[in-house]
Amino acid sequence: MHRPLASLLFVAVLAPLPAQDAPMSLPVQASATVDAAALATTGTATVRFTFLCEEVLDRAYAVRVEIRRGGRVVLRRDHAPPVPTKQWAKNKPVEYSLPLVFRTAPEGVQAGDSLDVAIGFHDAAADRVAPPLARKVGGDGMVVLAT
Repeated sequence: MHRPLASLLFVAVLAPLPAQDAPMSLPVQASATVDAAALATTGTATVRFTFLCEEVLDRAYAVRVEIRRGGRVVLRRDHAPPVPTKQWAKNKPVEYSLPLVFRTAPEGVQAGDSLDVAIGFHDAAADRVAPPLARKVGGDGMVVLAT
């Protein structure tokens, strides 16, 4: 049986297109915890990161950290980790803490609000953000690790 060309074209139009420029995950597991106990008195919170490479990375990335409220970025900080990502060994955890300073309360954020900590790996040469391994990755290449 022959299908008319029009029906084949119709099926092709309905087929989902592959994702365009979807961020590719780096082979890195990531986790974070937040200590916000001093936030009200000092304006400082500390994020503790743990990274575990499943494969050695081929370049040095900055770690992009975003604090978000309701999906809106209230603070972004790109930083070089204490050990450059290119030197992270396979299956050897990399752990460090990062203080985040809030000089004033971010606009629209009030005491008791829930904030998310999202991270990604920023490649300055390509001006792209790649996510760590995760089930849910944003289109911006960021992954929420902690709330």
